[in-house]
Order: sequence, then C-alpha cells, then structure tokens
Amino acid sequence: MDRLLVVCDAPELSTELAGLAAALDFALELVVVERAEDALAHPGAGLVCVSGTVDGRALVAPASRKSPPVLVVLEMDPRLEALAAALGLAACDEPSVGLSAARLVAEGIEQPASLSLRALSPLTRRRLGLQGGRANARLEQVGDGQLALVRGDDPPVPLGRIADVARAVRALAERRPRTRPPMPVVEGADRSAVLDIILGPPRALSDPASKSVLDLYGLALPVEELCASPSRAASEATRIGFPVRLALASPDLRASDHPDLHVDGVDSAARVREIYRQMMAIAAARQPDARLLGVTVSASTTARALLWVRLACAGEDVVVVDFGFADPHGAAANDVALVVLPTDPEGLERALVRLRGHALLFGETPGEKRRFISAFAEMLFRLAALARDFPEEIVEIELPRVAVLPGGDVEIREARIEIGDAFTRRLVEAP
Repeated sequence: MDRLLVVCDAPELSTELAGLAAALDFALELVVVERAEDALAHPGAGLVCVSGTVDGRALVAPASRKSPPVLVVLEMDPRLEALAAALGLAACDEPSVGLSAARLVAEGIEQPASLSLRALSPLTRRRLGLQGGRANARLEQVGDGQLALVRGDDPPVPLGRIADVARAVRALAERRPRTRPPMPVVEGADRSAVLDIILGPPRALSDPASKSVLDLYGLALPVEELCASPSRAASEATRIGFPVRLALASPDLRASDHPDLHVDGVDSAARVREIYRQMMAIAAARQPDARLLGVTVSASTTARALLWVRLACAGEDVVVVDFGFADPHGAAANDVALVVLPTDPEGLERALVRLRGHALLFGETPGEKRRFISAFAEMLFRLAALARDFPEEIVEIELPRVAVLPGGDVEIREARIEIGDAFTRRLVEAP
C-alpha cells in the first residue's frame, strides 16, 4: 500500500504520529507546515492534524475534494465537529483516533457498519456501537486490547486500541453524505432593490431594513408598521387590531438584547402611546448616541417556542446555519444545533433532532411536525439563496427571534443583516 500523506502544523504532532504509525506498521509520509490553514489546503493529504482550532469555513475546501482527509483538531469544539460531519469529513481531537480512522479509509472501509463483527465479544461490539454487517472484511481482536482488520487469509491490518477504533468508527459513521441537492434559487427576487438597501459601509442593518431585504426574497413576515410617534403607533395598533406587539427599532439597540425594549399583548391605544414613550426614554438613557428609528407595531401571536437562527456563506454554494432556542431556559442550557445547506428534508430533520427540546418544535401530531419542518426549511432555503446571491456584501444574517406558532408555522419577529466592507473596497480599488 502507498504511504499515507499526513500533514501537521507542529513538529510534535509529526513525532507523535510517527511513533503511533510504527506501532501499527503503517507507512506514512509526514509533512510539517507552519499554519493550520496550510495543512487544510495541502493537496492529497489523507490525514490532517492541527494543534489548535480552525475557522469552520476552512473545512469547505478539503471537504470538496474527491478523497477528503480525516481531520484531527486538538482544540475541537462541538460546533466544529458537527460542521465537519455535515460537510462529510471524519473529525476527532486525538491523533491516535485520527490514525485509526485514516487507516480504515485507506483500506477502503468508508462505511464501518458493513464490517463483520462475528469474531468480537459482545462487550467489544457494544463499545464499537456497531451491529455488524456481512462484508468480507471483519474486525478481530489481536494482542492486548488491539483491533485489526482482516480480509480472508490476508495478514491482519492493525488499527489500534479498541477505544481509539471505537471513536474512529463513530467519526466515520457520523459523516453526512457528500452529495447534496442544488442550492435553491428564489425566482423573481429583486436583487437591484436589495442592493439599494444594503449599499454602504460596513454596518448592521436595523430590524425594519433587514426585514425589507427578507421581504424581497419572499420570506413570510408578520404585518407590522414602523411608527415614529406615539400617535402613529396608536393609530396603526387600532388598524391592526388589539392586542399588539411593540418593539424598539434601532440599528444600535436590538430588542432581543434588551427585554424591556419589546412588549407583547398591549391591549389599548392609550397603553400603546404610554409604552412608546417609555421605550424611547429607556433607549435614550441606555445609549445616548443610539439611532432610534421609532417602534414597530405588529399583531400579537402565541408562540410555543422561540428560536434564534444565524446563517453565513462558507464557500461557493455552501451556507452554514446555526440555530437554537432563544428562550431563557434554552439559552441557559446552550441547546443549539447546526446544519449545512443545501440539504434535503431528512438532513434538516436530523439536525433539528439534535436539539434536546425538539419535541416543542414538532408539536403533538405528525401533521404539526411536517408543517413545522416544511415552514422552517422554506425559511432557511430563502435565507440561503439571499446569502448565496450576495456572498461578498452580506457577512451574516441573524434572526434573534423566530416564533414557532401553534400548528407549526414560523414567524420572523426580529432580523439583523450584517453588511461587510465589499462596497468600501470597491470604491478604493476603482481606477
């Protein structure tokens, strides 16, 4: 077998891997580079080991290769691990585990579930987390706590300690399919109108401006009005119908960050005027230089759950979506998940199930579950199309509050689009 190309960003990792490989009789070609980004970009690597952490966007390029590498990140965090798996990469935080995974891949074992486990004890099978398949290749225990891959009468191929192989198998099994559906396209979206709104220096758009952009991409938004005076707010509330929701509109003070700057269930014009004045006074006292656009007025709705969603382009036709519960309990529990778009409904459902509180989202009937997944997917796909159409201009799209309504529909209550320096750079670079 050809030598496996291993790229590291630290000499110590190279030395450690050489020792591990020698014990497994595994031929390696070791290359040491200066930066983690250089290791990830190295062509032909079968195993990449980095000593720190990495920007998730740097995983897109190696994941797009015909034969992507196994990834070892010593400072791995749950989000990075989930992102790697969603992109189709096997990722772990220990060189010994990465070496076991790389050896399985080098031996042509892409799906560990197909391996025969007949020669293993029930305890070892449980540790591996596999049921066992009927492939010609099988796992056998050799020596003291070591596993090897065996094909027919060929000599055993050492894989490493049982614990390392078990983690390697999980890393390989958790990878999502690398073939994804095409990125959705929103037909009829007025891109020139979007440019008119987002044109300018780096900044975060206000909630009303952000929602104006989302509206151009056909996202379902609540009927609401931006009001610059107490009397106008009371008039619009009367037109919409009580009870109503009031929220401060400001690019500098987000309602989601300040619970006293949004109020639900306001039931009279007099209360609307009173709360309007209170909000403006609180905001002015909290941040005297804040830009205060007024207050938005919309109909009150009951939410069975509140989510936050954060979305950004990670490469050509790759959009990463982080999401989680926005209520105080969900935020305190850090109940979050991640999905890479485009994906199919099954992939989105798998991502949603990773939330511990997903039962709140799915409702009590199969119909509610289907309706929610459909509505959530529609929202994400339209957001992804927007981010993909303006990858240089839009840094991030954030929805701090997305309400899941009874029945399964979703309502975007607050939005924020962060604009980068693309327009400024174009002015500087212009001849």
